[in-house]
Amino acid sequence: MEPCGWPPGDFRRGRRRERKPRAPRGKRDGTNWRSTTVRKAAIVGTGNTKFSFAADKTVTELLAEAAMSAVRGSGLEPKDLQAMFVGNVLGDFSEGQGMVQSFCADEIGARNIPASRFEGACASGTMAVRDAFMWVASG
Repeated sequence: MEPCGWPPGDFRRGRRRERKPRAPRGKRDGTNWRSTTVRKAAIVGTGNTKFSFAADKTVTELLAEAAMSAVRGSGLEPKDLQAMFVGNVLGDFSEGQGMVQSFCADEIGARNIPASRFEGACASGTMAVRDAFMWVASG
């Protein structure tokens, strides 16, 4: 007795269903994605704060301190910033404030720019850097 036909082909006997030929991976609309022009992106300034569980400052103040250190190190001014990417874990639990990125942008004088917060446990900062890179590199 023949199988009912679902899934197509009889896998028990080692036969596989025939697949339709498809374009090689990486091809979109006849162009190779590797030949696409991508803007170069670089980290030009970094900043950090003293690590402590019993900080005298709020999360917003700590973020602003690190951000201003990075801005000063890059030779830019806060008005030159076009977006802000913040990695912050448990900010909403520690102080009850889940929107620290907007307050941080305001604190350093970078008003009216998109500000995003990323929370990914120990990888929060990495997620923020990754998205900042993609934002710059995509144009």
